[in-house]
Amino acid sequence: MSYVEGNLVPGETVIYQTRLHWIVMLGHYALGCLLFGLPGVLLFYYAFSQAGIESKTLHLMEGGGAALLACGVATILDVTLLVLIRLAVAPIPVLRLLLCVRL
Repeated sequence: MSYVEGNLVPGETVIYQTRLHWIVMLGHYALGCLLFGLPGVLLFYYAFSQAGIESKTLHLMEGGGAALLACGVATILDVTLLVLIRLAVAPIPVLRLLLCVRL
């Protein structure tokens, strides 16, 4: 039984129930991949392809690339996990609790 069906007044029926469309996730995937992931990969590529870079500079570039990749993956996983929790596991009050804790 869904949240909506559980809160119906006797005599009420659900006529139409929507679901999340995949395009809702597209913006977050683009943000994660293009804004964070791509610069991270390019920074890694540049750091490893250049010869004669100082050790300190190389480590800074590797750390920056890793941080950008981690932010991109976190952006994608954050949205994906919230949708999966909403659709499959948690009822609405638990989702509200999770969202309030994150803010």
